[in-house]
Amino acid sequence: MSGYPESKPVAVEKPQTENVTEEPISIPAAGNKPVTCEALAAAWNSFANAVRTEDTRLFSILSSHTPDLEGEAKIVFRITNPLQNEPLQKAHSRLLQHLKTTLDNEKTEIEIVLAEKNEFAKAYTIEEKFAQMSRKNPCLLTFKQQFSLDFE
Repeated sequence: MSGYPESKPVAVEKPQTENVTEEPISIPAAGNKPVTCEALAAAWNSFANAVRTEDTRLFSILSSHTPDLEGEAKIVFRITNPLQNEPLQKAHSRLLQHLKTTLDNEKTEIEIVLAEKNEFAKAYTIEEKFAQMSRKNPCLLTFKQQFSLDFE
């Protein structure tokens, strides 16, 4: 025998678990609601109407074209004249905050793009129509080349 007291094994009880399968509950994060084109148009127009009396130039710019929704929350607004950029940049933070609040999406961002000169022009020939469509969707060029398509 040694000078140490005898140690007795200690019984450890395992907690009993029931075989219950719980479904994970998906709770949408606050401020992360999906943005739809209809909701974007309504929020955009409500901001334009709110600034109508205080800044008629900004109202005119916001009302001239509808913004496009790209991806989940990226808003692209195309302007036709570089002079339209200054009023939009001044109101950018107010507009962005309004959209984030109204659309209930914190990921919302706005990109202002100067449209190409002929982007809003009326296309008459088949080639002009295809050129406009391919600017909006570059995959059409690949499609045309891949299948050796010509317009006559």
